[in-house]
Amino acid sequence: MDIINFIEKESLYKYKNSIIVFSGEITLINKIMSSPYLYSYVIKGGGFDSLIENLNSLIQSKEDFNKLNYMIDVELRKLNFNFSHIGTRYLREVIVEVYKVKNYFDGNFKKNIYPIIAKRYNKKVNTIYCDIKQSIKSMILNNSETDLISYFHYSYPFKPKVNEIIFTILNKL
Repeated sequence: MDIINFIEKESLYKYKNSIIVFSGEITLINKIMSSPYLYSYVIKGGGFDSLIENLNSLIQSKEDFNKLNYMIDVELRKLNFNFSHIGTRYLREVIVEVYKVKNYFDGNFKKNIYPIIAKRYNKKVNTIYCDIKQSIKSMILNNSETDLISYFHYSYPFKPKVNEIIFTILNKL
């Protein structure tokens, strides 16, 4: 319980959905059920087989997450995004967050997605948005019009907007 409280207090988001609790105390389990850092819990009476199944499941979900990040990076590299720009990293994380909510996303980035990233980095929502836009401007300068037309399947030259880039990459995944 102390570890989960510390992680929540310090807002260590990288441990979100990563903790498996192995305990026989039902009151403890009831207290931590609502924690976003809890992946699952195993009651001691359930045995170690259940714990091992939960560990294997957690490992598989983390591997899937790493594969998703890799696939997003591949698409961003195709568009010549510069990974030294913080906006490119924010863009990747926005894509991951939209991927997580999939069918429940209403299309409002500033209300539903950017605040998650802003809280993670202790920044303002507008800062996240502006850094992403700056990264996109750099990407546009690093690509020819024909490359952009080819990637986005448009029939004329254009400057892609943030949401067009995000949804195109998600569709390619």
